[in-house]
Amino acid sequence: MTKHEEKIQIKAHETTKTYYICDTCGKRVVDTAWGKLKNCRICKNHVCQECAIITDHWYLEDGHFAGDYPDYYCKSCWESGKELRETILKCREQENDLWEKWHGVN
Repeated sequence: MTKHEEKIQIKAHETTKTYYICDTCGKRVVDTAWGKLKNCRICKNHVCQECAIITDHWYLEDGHFAGDYPDYYCKSCWESGKELRETILKCREQENDLWEKWHGVN
């Protein structure tokens, strides 16, 4: 068997690397296991993992797990909704009390 060598010229080619910029902190984020930047549910700004408030229908405040499909908020939108979230949580407590009353738990 005779050894043959052949010179091959490989041409360089351009490739595109996608990255995202967090609208809150300006950090450049490349796709990761966390995924792309998430959009704030209210203002649609992109937020990185460090800037995102991650919730599942506001359960973060009463200790529930964020779930498989959490909502993402920027800090500004999260803070502006504080009063309304407190009202929603009170309504949920009242709803639970009514369900328990109806089902004879109390």
